Amino acid sequence: GDRCVSWFDDGNVDLKYTGANQVGMPGAQMNSLLYALNFRSAGSIFFMNDKKFKSPMFLSFMTRKDRYPKVEISLNSNSIVIDPTSELDRIVMRTVLVGWAKPGMNEVMIIPFTEWETAFRVTGIHICAACLQYAQNPNIVMHEYLI
Repeated sequence: GDRCVSWFDDGNVDLKYTGANQVGMPGAQMNSLLYALNFRSAGSIFFMNDKKFKSPMFLSFMTRKDRYPKVEISLNSNSIVIDPTSELDRIVMRTVLVGWAKPGMNEVMIIPFTEWETAFRVTGIHICAACLQYAQNPNIVMHEYLI
């Protein structure tokens, strides 16, 4: 019943989105590409929660030391701020809880605070009812790994 939608490896964005463009970036392996949605200005991603109850919703995005802008993430009238800086001077993909998806269609809004050298890069969304333990502490980083 959980739903994870990631376009990071294959570039297949199976969701409606606005205000973003898709980019392919060189991967660690020779001749490989990794994909993200670039949000230079405000935009949205639309997704369905097919459960009959609200579920924790996580967002995966790129981080790097002083490379990506802070953004406001809004989901169903609740907002959080994401600071995608990392201690490392290489790209790290991070997955964090951003709110609760209501049953039916949802819109997650992504609003960069400032213009930056690189756009805020989203690599996937995840609805995970089985991840309720993470929802008890919204400051937990669910996953983080080097690229």
